[in-house]
Amino acid sequence: MTEAGPPARLAIVVTPFARADVVAAACAQLGMRDAIAVPAKTGVIVTRPLPAKVAHTDWDISELFGEAPSTSPDDDARPGAPAAGGVDSGQAAVGDSDASGAGDGASGPSARAGEELATAMSTITKRGIVLVTADLGVDTGPETGLAGHITAREWYAGKPGDDVPPGLLLANADEVLEDIVLGRRAPDEIAGAIRASDVTGRGKKRRLFGKEKEGP
Repeated sequence: MTEAGPPARLAIVVTPFARADVVAAACAQLGMRDAIAVPAKTGVIVTRPLPAKVAHTDWDISELFGEAPSTSPDDDARPGAPAAGGVDSGQAAVGDSDASGAGDGASGPSARAGEELATAMSTITKRGIVLVTADLGVDTGPETGLAGHITAREWYAGKPGDDVPPGLLLANADEVLEDIVLGRRAPDEIAGAIRASDVTGRGKKRRLFGKEKEGP
C-alpha cells in the first residue's frame, strides 16, 4: 500500500454487480476502454480517468470582477475586431472544451467520463448505481494532509437522482472504495482489477452480468 497523496482525478462508480471481469467486458463493448473494474465485497467498483486540474499560473483582476474594460472605447467598432473574450466570433479559444467534453479519444481523458460511466452502468441494472467524485489535494498550510470535498449521487436508468452523504457511503462500503477515493491505492494496484482495454473477445451484453449482489 502506498502512502496517501493527492489522488488521481477519477470518475468512480459503485455498482451492485458481482464480477469484475464481466463489468470490464461490458465497458469495453460500450467503448469505455479506459475503465478499470475493481472487485469489492459490496459490488464491483468502476473507475475512469478524468482530465487533470489546470493550475492557474496567470490571472488578472478581471477574473474577480468580470470583464476588464476595453483599452479603447472604439475597439468594438473597428471592422474585424475580435469578439469579447479575445477571439473572433464563431471560433473557440485555444484549449476551450466543446459541448461533448474535451479529451475524448486520443487527446486524453474525457471531462464527461463520469457522466458517461454512470449513464451506462445505471441503464444495465434496475437497482441503480452511485457516482462518486472527489476534489482533493494536499494541503500545504499549517495542517498538512488531504483537503477538499467528496460528493456522491445515485443514478437510475441513465439519470441522476438523489445525493448520498459521502460519509455514510464510505462508512458502509468496502475499504477498497475508501482507498480509491482517498488515493491510498490506484485502482490497477488492487488484486483482481481488470482494465477494459485488456479484455479480448466479444459476447452478448444481455448475458454479461448474471446475478447482482444483494447490497449496493
